[in-house]
Amino acid sequence: MNAELELYPIERILFVGPLEDVLPLADRAKQAGHTPTLLLAPAEIEEGRKRTRIRILGENEHADADGFDIAFECYTTDVTSKYEAIQYLEDAFSGEAPIITLTLTSALCDLLTDAAAPDRFVGVSMLPPFSETTLAELTKLDSTDPSIFATVESLFESFGLKIATVGDAPAGVLVRAVACLVNESYNALQEGVAPAADIDTAMKLGVNYPHGPIAWGQKIGLARVEAIMDGLYNWFHEDRYRATPLLRRAARM
Repeated sequence: MNAELELYPIERILFVGPLEDVLPLADRAKQAGHTPTLLLAPAEIEEGRKRTRIRILGENEHADADGFDIAFECYTTDVTSKYEAIQYLEDAFSGEAPIITLTLTSALCDLLTDAAAPDRFVGVSMLPPFSETTLAELTKLDSTDPSIFATVESLFESFGLKIATVGDAPAGVLVRAVACLVNESYNALQEGVAPAADIDTAMKLGVNYPHGPIAWGQKIGLARVEAIMDGLYNWFHEDRYRATPLLRRAARM
């Protein structure tokens, strides 16, 4: 990180997205000394208040740049909510507050096609579940403000995460590799190469992975793996990124 860049203050962080994703990130922020707030879908507010004492915005409460130093949008599979959240944050944060968006299923440039100020957005790819992730892969555009990018780097470092800068494509490096591994393992399962337990055992013992790929996919969430593969296929248009039918069926069970 360039020490000469002026960083934006980071204290009050607004997390926007599904409870299962924003809560572990907000917990990391709280442990790092920041003040997190959650903006949830109305259907998740009650459950959120049962699970945490972190502040949750109610249905009639609105975020604004005066109340927060930075915002973090965390939708993955719900594309409609993702675009709505990005638009909402850009309108609500009318000043210069940085906005982070999760880029597991879309490239940053695609997410910001209609953005009025793309210079204050930074993309991030992290491997779910976010309570266990150790790496944040950051993406920027040519127009990204260097001070905003450095501010986001500083934020994730405060979370205790390692930082890597990657090019603008869905899923970064780690998430892309693991999702493809899961997809190929479901392809092998579909073709009858081996039972799921044997596929997991072979990969854990053969290449020392922390999880077998079938179990790993379930840990990440199969619907999320499917969405990542679809995002990669839509970006690259290569058959190796086409989600296998068995993965699609399993994601709906």
